[in-house]
Amino acid sequence: MNAFACVECGKDSGDSLVCRDCIPNLSTHKRQKYRAAWHRIIVEGAGNACEDCGHSAEFNSGELCGDHVQTVGSRPDLQFDVTNGRSVCLPCHNKRHSQGLPAKKGEPEKRPKFKKQSVCTVLGCPIFAAGMGFKKPKNCWKHQ
Repeated sequence: MNAFACVECGKDSGDSLVCRDCIPNLSTHKRQKYRAAWHRIIVEGAGNACEDCGHSAEFNSGELCGDHVQTVGSRPDLQFDVTNGRSVCLPCHNKRHSQGLPAKKGEPEKRPKFKKQSVCTVLGCPIFAAGMGFKKPKNCWKHQ
């Protein structure tokens, strides 16, 4: 890909839309605006096709998105780097980031974010937590 000039300060930013010096100073609005531009560059750079399954669609259809190879959580300095992106369709994106599946070969499995809600042993009704220190009931309040 081509070298970019930082959209904030104008200095050479290599393969990134925003240089590493300007990223911490971005407002939420500018961060969203540049993220949308990053997605468009990634998808159109791949010929409007998913790099996993080959599905093709126009960018504005919402069927394709740019996916970070190294996640923003692990490498925030690469969030606007076009070499850290690939074009994927939403099913392939969700498959990669779904809970319990490894993101890439060799990476550990992701843990679920939420605990499974307890259900009543009588009819399967949801059991709502009673608070800290209370013993968890086996049945809901209707079937106790």
